[in-house]
Formats: sequence, C-alpha cells, structure tokens
Amino acid sequence: ICNWDSSLIHVTGGTINIDNSQFIGWRSGAISVEGSEAGVIIIGDSIFQNNNPQFSDYPNVRRNILCSGGAFVNSDPNHFIGDDGQQSPSKWIYSNDNDCILQGGLQDLISTSFIPRLTRISSQEDFDKQELKIRFEGENLIPCGLIFELFNHDNPNEKYQGSVPYIEGISNSNEFEVIISLSLLPQDAFIDGRLLYGNGGSTDSFSLISIDWNEKNEVFVGDKNLILEEETQNWEVRSSSDSIYGRSKQTPLDSLESGLLHGVIKSNELNIIVVTALDNVNIEIPTERLTSENCDTVRISRDYSESLTYPIRITSGRLFSIPGAVKPMFKVERSTLIIQSVDIVSIGSQSGSMIQGQSLIVGTQGSKISISDVLMTMLEQIEGIFHSLSTSSIDPSYTLKSFIEIQNSILTMNNFTAIRGRFTGKGAIEIEQESEQINISDGKFSDLKIVSSSTSSSSSSSSSSSSSSSSSSLLITNQIYSSKMNIIQNEESQSAGAIYAVLKRSSGTDSPILRIDKCIFSSCGGVNATSGGCLIIGEGSIGNYGIASITNSEFKECIGQITGGILFGEDII
Repeated sequence: ICNWDSSLIHVTGGTINIDNSQFIGWRSGAISVEGSEAGVIIIGDSIFQNNNPQFSDYPNVRRNILCSGGAFVNSDPNHFIGDDGQQSPSKWIYSNDNDCILQGGLQDLISTSFIPRLTRISSQEDFDKQELKIRFEGENLIPCGLIFELFNHDNPNEKYQGSVPYIEGISNSNEFEVIISLSLLPQDAFIDGRLLYGNGGSTDSFSLISIDWNEKNEVFVGDKNLILEEETQNWEVRSSSDSIYGRSKQTPLDSLESGLLHGVIKSNELNIIVVTALDNVNIEIPTERLTSENCDTVRISRDYSESLTYPIRITSGRLFSIPGAVKPMFKVERSTLIIQSVDIVSIGSQSGSMIQGQSLIVGTQGSKISISDVLMTMLEQIEGIFHSLSTSSIDPSYTLKSFIEIQNSILTMNNFTAIRGRFTGKGAIEIEQESEQINISDGKFSDLKIVSSSTSSSSSSSSSSSSSSSSSSLLITNQIYSSKMNIIQNEESQSAGAIYAVLKRSSGTDSPILRIDKCIFSSCGGVNATSGGCLIIGEGSIGNYGIASITNSEFKECIGQITGGILFGEDII
C-alpha cells in the first residue's frame, strides 16, 4: 500500500523539471524519485489528480510521488488536487524511508502524504486474557506511517504507542482494530486515544476507558538487579524501564521510591507489594506527590500471590538499609505507615570502619506507625531469606541508634521479632510521648544490647539480672522501682535494651498510655544499660505523667545496672 516499484516516471539520477504537465489516473503511480543525486522540480500549471491504485479496502489512497534515498522534491503544494478538482489537504507524496528533501513549500506541511480524521473509538475488555480490543473509526486510516496513541487523560506523558496495522478483512480506510495488553496501559486513569501522523500532526482525541488496578489497588515493587545467593526460583523481574506500572509481579517498579511516585492512590491510601529483596531503602513519607494528592497512608507488605510459574521469591520482602544505616530506612511525619510481613534489616558500611547508624524507622509529628509480622535485625552484609537469620555470632562492626524511634506519634506493634541489635541510643525501641497510646504485643525481644553509654561501666558491679519475671496478669506501678531512679546521676545516660519510654504530660491533656502484652524479653540490656528489658519514666511539670502496663510477659537473662527486667520512674501509674 505504502510503496510501489513502478511509476510513469522513475528518476534515479539527475533532476527533471515538470512544467505545465498533468498526471491524472496513473494507477501504478505518477513519479518515483530515488537517490541523493535525483530530484524533481514541479512548476507552471502542473497538476496531480486521481492517481488511484484501486485498493478495494483503501479506495482513498492515491499515488502521486514516491521519494526516497535522499532525493528531493521541489513543488508548490497547490499542484496536488482532489478528485473533485479542489485543493486537497492530502498530497499523497510518500517517503518510504523518511529520507526525502522537501522544498518549495512542501517542507512547511504537517503531512505531505495524507491527513487522517478520527471520529470514534470504542473498546472491549477481556480480563481473563488481560487484553483490550480497541476499534478506531474515521477517514483515511491508512497504515502508512500512521501511529495510534493511548494516553492518560490527566498526564499525556503516560502513554502507549503503536503502528496502525493492516489486517486483511478487518482493516480499511474507515476502521482498524488493535489488541493491547492491559499491563501496557497507564493504570488507574481515564484513557484517551488519538492518531499521530506526519511531522507532529495529531487527530482529535476521544475517551476510551478507565483502566483499573486489581481490586486491592496494589503496585508491585522489585529489584531485578539484586540477586541473593539463596534465591532459587527460576523467574526474572522486569524493572520499571519496561513498564512504569506493574499489574503483576513479573513487571514491577524497581524501587520503593518509584512505587511512591507511580502507585495508585485510592481513598487516600497507597498500597505497595514487595516481590524481591530491596537494598538501599531510604524513603521519607510524605513525598511531594503524596502531599499534593492528599495521600496520608502508605502500606508496604510482602508478595502473597502464589503461582507455579512465578512462585514467591524466598527473599521477597527483605528490605536492607543503606550501608552503615547512615540514614533511616523509613522517616515518617504526620502520616500513616503500615508495614506488614517484611524484614527490616540494617547492613554494615562495607568499608570496615566503625559507624554509628541511625534509627531504622522514625515516626514524628503525630504519625501513625503500624508494624505486624515484621523481623528487625542487624547484619554485616546483604544475605539471608525472609524471616531467617544468619547463624553468625559475631557482633556487627557498626551500631544503630535504635530500631524504632517514636516522637509524639502512635505506634502499634504485634507479632514481631526484634533480634541481634547493638545500640548507642536509648534502646531498641525509643519512645517520647505526650499523649495517645502505644500498643506492643506478641513480640520477641532477643539479644538487644546497649553497647555504649555515658553511664560508667564500673557501676556494672551493681547490675542485676532478671532470669524470670512472668505473670499472667501483671500491672507494675511506680512504687516498686521508683526509689532506685535516684541512683542515676545523669538522666541523659538512661537506657534499656528493649524498650525505653519517656511519657510526658502537659496541662489539660490526657495521659499517654503504654501497653505491653504477651512479649518475651531475653538477653537484653548489658552492663551499659540502666535497665535490661524496659525503662519507663515520666517527665514534665505535673504529676501522673503517663499510664504503663506490662502484662503476660516474660524476662530471661536481661541485665541492667539498676534492674534486669523493668524499671519505672516517678509518677508513672
């Protein structure tokens, strides 16, 4: 349709001048000019009209000039007229390799071949095959350099393009069909369609459909470049360079940052599924996009979709810090972060130098942090599988401030493990609260040590050990340990291996509440810790700073300078 190998005049070298000549009704084509040494100049009253190759499916096609190989055509556009004798917007000059020099006014036209017109777009979805059949209707829909484009109505940069096909028996001048995989289209968007032609020309746009995500509105994230030795499944992850959206775990975005940038937001929430291990995790919530779109909740969880062809990777959901954990993995302000079924793992600096890392999760300014089925630990390097620990007993070559740091925010934790941590801060979980409630339940705290403190290590001779302090319903109040708080000379040195909490209360506000239930504390604290397991103190200008309860919990081999298990300060109920 678009090319031909015979014409009335065929020029392969030199220049011919067409003056006061008429080319009418030549089915094989009027002129073909080929090669960098060839050209045609059209002047006078010359006209090109009705050079019709007579294609039954494309009766509008005409063949005036075929130009290729660096040849030139110099002509006024007015020499090309329609079958009705009037000026035609379609000049029917083809360049079969886009290598033609146009002169004489032709170079100013949007298209020298034909001008398409789009009048309607319709579509039919096949969710079983995850495909979309699209029908374009209009005039001059000829598969010669014509491009169809599907794009996000609100963001035209999110688009898919393809060449208009020729399918015998289906395609013709007035309609054609294409079948597109749903995964290739912009997600959670109103889709518009149009045709592109010539030198930047486009038809009118028509609304197509609204493509939805799966019912949970999930975006999948995975790093195809991070391959762990433990990985055995034989499937590959294509990164976001292939598709900016991942409708299935075979086509995820390549980082949490990309997930936050491109994920779908529904009911002010963004839902991310992690399908591989991820390294260099360092995100801040909210982002500029989340703020502008009023998204206040981010949910991050591990892959759950079972498949024989693409099984869940045994390392999926394991999130690693920046080397040395020099920045938090998650920093949250005035937002909600829900973390489910993942591993939060710090790694060493890889340089061999001693580094003091930051807290892995930081929540401030009224944030809400929810943690469930999560493992938190420290490793020297990237290794291991989901919810599994290295058997190495060597202490890390670096330290953290804490696993979790909460300032005037809500923290809810259940069914979690915090293990093998070395801290220079106040403890594995550091809380500073003026109101609201902290709930920590069904957790395991193991091998969590305070490795440096301004408290003199010489006082370790007065340390005590809690081999077992368990109760089915235990409410410990301030009277038990409050007198021992006077032993501490420097309040800045106070610390606990597992949980350190400062409960403050301002005038006119409700007391903050800390509830710890069904937790196991083992080998926590150390000679540098004030309390081996938990230290809960009050701070402020009025009494009854906060309410704290520890129930159904167990302490084993926890060591501290004042107490091994639990230490309560003044005015803690």
